[in-house]
Amino acid sequence: MSVELKYSYSTTSPKSLLEEVLPDYAIDAPTECTFFSRGANDTYLVRTPKQRYFLRVCRSGAFPREALEFEAAAVSYLHKEGFSVAYPIERKSGAYLTEIMAVEGRRFALLTAAAEGSTPDYEALVDCRLVGQS
Repeated sequence: MSVELKYSYSTTSPKSLLEEVLPDYAIDAPTECTFFSRGANDTYLVRTPKQRYFLRVCRSGAFPREALEFEAAAVSYLHKEGFSVAYPIERKSGAYLTEIMAVEGRRFALLTAAAEGSTPDYEALVDCRLVGQS
């Protein structure tokens, strides 16, 4: 007996993202895409010969397109005003988001520049305070 099940969550193949999604972004040809972390979104580390980026793939239904577009526009504005932020990278079309059809439904991908600096030590009270203040 065979049963067809519904899915609530899938992990997108880094190879598929490298071949099908990343070429649409206005960056040098990506050479590598690796799974980086799972959380509210899946995050992938993207490398080109000279740069590092992060591709965030949102869970299906987690955020409406409008909220993600607003976030991208707001962070892009901060970047243009000189703030040190992990700003969004435009697609060649000028948009920020890529729509991906996964088995559980529509997901959105957003590519950002890698933020410079060091990773906070969440075991250190000083770092926790700095993160909280920011």
